[in-house]
Amino acid sequence: MKFCREKGFDGQLFVITCGKHLNAHIINFISKYKVHPIIPFGGLARKTPISLRALTDVTRRLKQKGLNFTISVVMNNTDDTELHDLIRNMSPDRILETVILNLGDKSNLRNVQGVLKKYMLKATANIFYHNCMFHPCLHGILAVTVKGDLLPCPYMKSEVLGNIKNSEVIDIVFERRLIDRYWRMTLSNVEGCKECGLRYGCMDCRAVEFQLTGKIDGKALCPHDRIAKDYQ
Repeated sequence: MKFCREKGFDGQLFVITCGKHLNAHIINFISKYKVHPIIPFGGLARKTPISLRALTDVTRRLKQKGLNFTISVVMNNTDDTELHDLIRNMSPDRILETVILNLGDKSNLRNVQGVLKKYMLKATANIFYHNCMFHPCLHGILAVTVKGDLLPCPYMKSEVLGNIKNSEVIDIVFERRLIDRYWRMTLSNVEGCKECGLRYGCMDCRAVEFQLTGKIDGKALCPHDRIAKDYQ
């Protein structure tokens, strides 16, 4: 965080945290560097690292510091009005809906497909031309794990580009164009998408697809129901 700001980076910095340890000291720290917390919450019917009461308290203190935050909530039912209302009352900058992906249960993927359909992009000209050259999600992202590993996505944990203990890691990643494999992976390079006329107006998650297919360019989930029927 400090490194990025001192180097003049004025873009968004995110930290994925359960929120349990966001005490006053840490909130002051992330406020100093204008960091946006993303807090996963397991819903009302699951044991989670942070209780609903504690989450309410943490989000109140974040708002007092003027910090925007996102809550990624695991839905038992995508029409769970009670849970939506509780989270909305915390005034997050954004609410992300998440479902549990069970790799051993193909019928579970229907729930994932349902969430995907709710978040289909409106393909503006800017989105279309961006996606002609870059991946719709990976482009512009670099993630750092607690161990210091540099990743193209927080959830692509096997795709290690280097470690920040190496003071030259940023130069290596960009000068050797290691990041291009991910940032410039348009959906024309993805199996199942390359022949689709809607590919440049679509969203895609390489982390989930890698888990499902074992391939960096594999494809199992499609919001348009055009591919991957074997996974349904």
